[in-house]
Amino acid sequence: MGSFKGQVFLVLLVAVAVLVMAFSAVPASAKTYHKVHEPKEIHKKRCYEAVKNNFNGWVKRVGDYVEKSSKSGPHTKRNLGVVAPRTIVVDQLGRGNFLTVQDAVNSVPTGNTKRVIIQINAGTYRQKIIVPSTKPFITFQGAGIKKTVLVWHDTAGEAGGTGLSASTFVKSAHFIAQDLTFANSAPAPVGGAVGKQAVAFRITGDMAAFYRVAFLGAQDTLYDQTGRHLFAHCFIQGSIDFIFGDGRSLYLDCHLNSIAVPYEGSLTAQNRGSNTDIGGYSFVGCVVTGTGPIYLGRAWGPYSRTVFIRTFFENIIIPAGWYNWGITSRQKTVFYGQYECSGPGANLSGRVPWGRELTSAEASPFSDTRFIDGALWL
Repeated sequence: MGSFKGQVFLVLLVAVAVLVMAFSAVPASAKTYHKVHEPKEIHKKRCYEAVKNNFNGWVKRVGDYVEKSSKSGPHTKRNLGVVAPRTIVVDQLGRGNFLTVQDAVNSVPTGNTKRVIIQINAGTYRQKIIVPSTKPFITFQGAGIKKTVLVWHDTAGEAGGTGLSASTFVKSAHFIAQDLTFANSAPAPVGGAVGKQAVAFRITGDMAAFYRVAFLGAQDTLYDQTGRHLFAHCFIQGSIDFIFGDGRSLYLDCHLNSIAVPYEGSLTAQNRGSNTDIGGYSFVGCVVTGTGPIYLGRAWGPYSRTVFIRTFFENIIIPAGWYNWGITSRQKTVFYGQYECSGPGANLSGRVPWGRELTSAEASPFSDTRFIDGALWL
């Protein structure tokens, strides 16, 4: 499946990711910083702790609830009871219900209201996957980010657009993914190449969460397009604008790894379009490593909004930090900032004047799950 060149790139892509993770690329100083300097109250607020300690319980909470009736005299009393989620097994060797992930998704009823766990056994699954908006409450459960890989190799030029290049596209609400990798194996392009964007994962569904998930690609790896999302303990690798879109998303303790050519890359390209748009990206307690120098973000939208809070940066950040997309008027409308970040790449002395050093009050709304209305759905 796919070209030999694409297969070779996927092998290299996964190898880089495995090396980075396996040999603990997180600098010791970053680990020490969080242990010593992070206030206890902030630490306690971190949503990923609840997810980590009781992920199965969380699945049940955001899963299906059905009404059970019992009569008391002339009146009817209705109670809510939790239904155990249905599990579908995908296995390439025929030891499950389906051989492909898409077939498993297709088997979920339209208008689904029950949590369905699609257990994807170890293997590399080479196909495009779409989860339609009519099928909410689906969980992709892998066998580990080095064991379960969902990959395809489209580019914007081949597929007819950047969004259409996505290897996996989730349109539905209440999607959950854990312990797997989403990848696009198209070769990394040089800066300025036309039609070479290659999305590994795209999401427009609301109220989605990802735990211990890897996203591997180069230009435009993760299309965090719209909706409220939580990414906890994820590994995201790319080169140019490798997290982009207009989602309202919280990235907790994630590892961002750049494979960019010097001065040709950027971590983010947030696309907030107006001052009433709720979109924005918040990175809390993250680590940024890899090649550079690169930008923290580029102003894809005129009101682009991205903040980094208590994040450790290796020495790979262009001193200016932020780029206005070549449109000077955006310098007056974007919201870009850092708060209590560390590492050699966090130095604020060379930052553009329209990039902010946030105060505690300014950083607070972005620091925990309040930013994504987590109390309503997590």
